[in-house]
Amino acid sequence: MTPIILAAETGSDITPELVSKYGIRIVPMHVTFDNETLDDGSFPPDQIRDYYHQTGRLPKTSGSTLDDFMKIFDEIHEEQPEAQILYLAYSAVTTCSYQSAQIAAEGRDYITAIDTKQVSVGQAARESGFKEVRWIQAAGVITTHGGPAAFGMAGLSVE
Repeated sequence: MTPIILAAETGSDITPELVSKYGIRIVPMHVTFDNETLDDGSFPPDQIRDYYHQTGRLPKTSGSTLDDFMKIFDEIHEEQPEAQILYLAYSAVTTCSYQSAQIAAEGRDYITAIDTKQVSVGQAARESGFKEVRWIQAAGVITTHGGPAAFGMAGLSVE
């Protein structure tokens, strides 16, 4: 059976535990503090609050770039050339990430991109009071079960 590697942006709020457990590849989005742009997730969240208190401004955010996706897709394909990549995109309405991924995927028949039309499954699950969010794998294929359509994420179960 062909392995499926999941990919998503940092804005998806997929927990480090799920990333580790299922080998999910995370593509960085970006945050700019004045003239310094950092990968989302590479600095403590308090830095945003501190920046605001110091400057009275929020940092600017930007989606994942073509280069970000090329790097991740190339790494995955080099490590597992037989794998299919399933990229679960942060909403295309809110960021350029989905378009960047589609361009990076051109000519690569092993990549499927899905616009989840959502911005943060982790936040949605926490705010909705769900006790557990988990990925489900049945018969070697990532499947949906439970209430994933509410969050727009394939392979997600909410209990």
